[in-house]
Amino acid sequence: MAANRSTAAAPRTRLHPAFGALSRVRPRPSSRARAWWPGALIVAALVLGGHSFSAAPVLAQRWTASLDAGRATFDVGARDIETSHLVLGVQYSRPAVWFGASLSPAVSGDDPLWGGVWGAAMPRAVRGDWTAGVDIGARVYGQDDPTGLSSGVGAGGDVLPVLSYRASPVLEVGISGGAQVYYSGFGAADTDFTRTVGVAEGFVMVTPERSPVELVGSVRHLFAEEAGYTLMEARAYGASGRISGWASVGTWLNDFIETTPWDAGGALRVADRAWIRAGIRREAFDPLYLSDDRTTWSLGASVMLGPSPKGSLVGEVAIPVQSAAGETELRLSADVTGPVSVAGDFTAWEPRPMRLEGEEWVYRARLPPGVYHYAFVDAGGEWFVPEGTPGRIDDGMGGWVAVLIVDE
Repeated sequence: MAANRSTAAAPRTRLHPAFGALSRVRPRPSSRARAWWPGALIVAALVLGGHSFSAAPVLAQRWTASLDAGRATFDVGARDIETSHLVLGVQYSRPAVWFGASLSPAVSGDDPLWGGVWGAAMPRAVRGDWTAGVDIGARVYGQDDPTGLSSGVGAGGDVLPVLSYRASPVLEVGISGGAQVYYSGFGAADTDFTRTVGVAEGFVMVTPERSPVELVGSVRHLFAEEAGYTLMEARAYGASGRISGWASVGTWLNDFIETTPWDAGGALRVADRAWIRAGIRREAFDPLYLSDDRTTWSLGASVMLGPSPKGSLVGEVAIPVQSAAGETELRLSADVTGPVSVAGDFTAWEPRPMRLEGEEWVYRARLPPGVYHYAFVDAGGEWFVPEGTPGRIDDGMGGWVAVLIVDE
């Protein structure tokens, strides 16, 4: 629910049932001077993105443009604003690195203009069944509110070392911990504050045999100055053919957080390089952002950028496909150090783990008849297609993809 804001000159104190006054500072006067923030953030991201795009193999590194409509939020944004938006975005992603930018023009005269940029890196080192790494992320958001009540800037970041162990081809367990920080500076009569919390998490990941589904269970504890907060959550991801989906549900073990957080959504590949998607999310109070309960939803479309791969038409290359029990199999020599993943049209270009079976890495999925593109992803996050792979072709931007044909 949108909070009622006072424009009085008296300082304002932010409260929550878990603790007393968090901070008290003088209010800032209403001003439109911060209107340059959203535009500056989006321009900076596009300049950086355009520079990288000029030399990047698009399919191997996945640049996408998107348009969404609905009730959307940005993690570090002003969380008491509930308006409908159109959101324009551009994003670069690969398994170990991604960044992007969003810009949301005002739908009506009373809606705010906002923009944000974000980036993350997940370097990993693998030795045997052990994987160690660190998740690093940063987010910056700017908003201009015509009423002057919620203009300002927010920023957040996190550093979370991760250690995991693959106990079997279908089971992986791990732990992570570190710190998250958030700065909020919104509103003519709002309270500026900086907040840091410690994080400790344990997780279990299950990838059932011969299944396109990945299941994750986790317990996360946040160490804040005023209290500790514990969230238990279950998540599921799946992809088969042109369809992918996700869902999660959680519960806070703190009595004063009564809302059950959950989200669900799906995507449909409508062309070789285009997807449509829909999602809905119920948010509970967040101990880092101090956000209120709210529900968000979106409908949108994404398009991969860059030229189409050369030689991707049916009949231009001969591609043998091994099938068993109605499944399509992709195989890669075990000489490649694992773990190894595969990403392609049939996974919405999100990496999915391959299983080691004897002297080969294997991925199986039920795919409808059609033409697909894919590439492999090694333990370090590098995309590759070995020489000799059936259907290996130039992706048109200096890299390689493979073409997979599934017959009727």
